[in-house]
Amino acid sequence: MKPPTLDGAGRWTQFRRITWPLIWPVTALVLTIQLNPPAQDFDQVYLFAANVRTAATMVMVQYILKQGFQMNKGGLAAAASLVLFLVIVVLSVLQFQLLRARGER
Repeated sequence: MKPPTLDGAGRWTQFRRITWPLIWPVTALVLTIQLNPPAQDFDQVYLFAANVRTAATMVMVQYILKQGFQMNKGGLAAAASLVLFLVIVVLSVLQFQLLRARGER
């Protein structure tokens, strides 16, 4: 027994024309959140490189923490936080625009 079709469309056409456009906004949001590594790498690097005293393993969030709380340079930490925020915003806007342009095709 064949599954019901919508106006004679096959499975691929139903997915491409109906299902995918309906789930695209959620997919774009998930991709934007998941493809933002500076905000997600801190805990892993902090735990695995806690005893390493080199800057080669330091991510931006760890640098901000070190400058702000260990070196007592609040202004530098605030400036670095603002730079990180702007980088994340710019990358998120660019990615969202690319995903939106792809979704409108």
